[in-house]
Amino acid sequence: MSAPGKILIAGGYLILQSPNLGVVVSCTARFFTTVKGLPMNTKPISGTSIIMVESPQFHQSFDFEYSLASHTLILKSKTPNKFVQKCLFVVLAYIKEHLGEETFGSTLKAISSQKQAIGIKLRADNDFYSHIKKLKLEKKPLLSSSLQDLPAFLPCPTKEDGTVDVSKTGMGSSAAMTASLVGALLNFFDVVNVRGGQTKENSDKDKTLIHNLGQISHSVAQEKCGSGFDVSAAVYGSQKYVRFAAESIQSCLEPSVTSKMIYEVANSKEAWKQDVTPFNLPPGVFLLMGDICGGSSSTSMAKNVLQWLKEKPMQSASVWAALSDANKLIYEGLVKLNAIAMENPEKYAVSLSKASKLTADKWSQEVDEVGVFSALQNIRKLFKRTRFWLKRMGDNAGVSIEPDASSALADRTESLAGVLCSGVPGAGGYDALYTIALSREARDNVERVWSGWEASMRGRTYGTTVCPLTLEAETSDGDKYGIAFEKAIKW
Repeated sequence: MSAPGKILIAGGYLILQSPNLGVVVSCTARFFTTVKGLPMNTKPISGTSIIMVESPQFHQSFDFEYSLASHTLILKSKTPNKFVQKCLFVVLAYIKEHLGEETFGSTLKAISSQKQAIGIKLRADNDFYSHIKKLKLEKKPLLSSSLQDLPAFLPCPTKEDGTVDVSKTGMGSSAAMTASLVGALLNFFDVVNVRGGQTKENSDKDKTLIHNLGQISHSVAQEKCGSGFDVSAAVYGSQKYVRFAAESIQSCLEPSVTSKMIYEVANSKEAWKQDVTPFNLPPGVFLLMGDICGGSSSTSMAKNVLQWLKEKPMQSASVWAALSDANKLIYEGLVKLNAIAMENPEKYAVSLSKASKLTADKWSQEVDEVGVFSALQNIRKLFKRTRFWLKRMGDNAGVSIEPDASSALADRTESLAGVLCSGVPGAGGYDALYTIALSREARDNVERVWSGWEASMRGRTYGTTVCPLTLEAETSDGDKYGIAFEKAIKW
């Protein structure tokens, strides 16, 4: 089972509070989970089942003994990834209630009687983790083509003390991992069927369950209910997103939570009133993501912003309102551009091609009968507005939402021909930059500028290192969109 990473291009911080919307683009970088029976490497205690987890990119493997009677996971090896452990706890609780303890127990006994464990293997596309250090060590240019030459599922490097040196690229790896693990476990126990051949109604029902359990699992692991857009994108793909009410799943985060409570919340229609509207970037535009290899804590940044909202209500209200309006208009502007492309595909393509060869300051001099140039100008203006207000918010809250180094890089990128916008995605910080370009050629030109950015800025205030990732935006008419069953991935 695989699930995509995401890029939040509009709605940062505001989507923590409904009814503010976020515009989320899922991407071709995917997290993969494989679940199958494996020969046991330890003998289980009577009445328990062995769960063996492998995470080769993190040089980790850990085993659990799962007791159905007490619904407990006993760690038999090193400290695991908390997202994996909490996800197992939540999903197995649901399966226990869904199948019934007797049926679930018989299934587990049948697996154990064959001297097998439940084997889980976790792997992620290379774009989820920074490989700038490796490319520099091998003296390769910082280009997506260099990343494409690396082996798939490349292990993260280790430090001198043996610990794993992980630098994330801001693609939502924990959410994608959670969604893919939830889906793979439910599929293994035949609670869902995402192999194809289903009716749309049953497919949507299965995705809803994977989403709901994914949100619960991710929240339990984080010990709080975040915005949820990353899990939603991992299941449903690119979308306009308005979050569900956090209090609706709060009971699942309590130490006293039971399997029955998890089952009821996961199946409750009242608990999940988020607004998820499928969305695609307009045809002919290209998404580019840059790894800056810095790293920021979205959780602590959000905490500081929410504290600022509480302590400075008068100051924050105007910023919040300005961003809310701009985000809505960005979504409407992109929808309008999609509509133009659908209604007048040939004229749209001609105008877009012309715009891709011009810098944005020249777009106002062009006129086309279907309104592509005016739509592009409006969308660009709105993205610039959100950059201004997000930076203002960060300055007021004491958080580097758009650091000066990222501002310099985004400004340079936006000065190039065929670039619609550039900025920091999601909660911002030091780990990534995104760009929307109007042609493949414009995208490639951005790559060339980024690749030489560190050298060109050396000795100046805003020097930084950036490497373009290989990913692109997913589209709903592609082979994959949101969570997907992997037919051929090997163990």
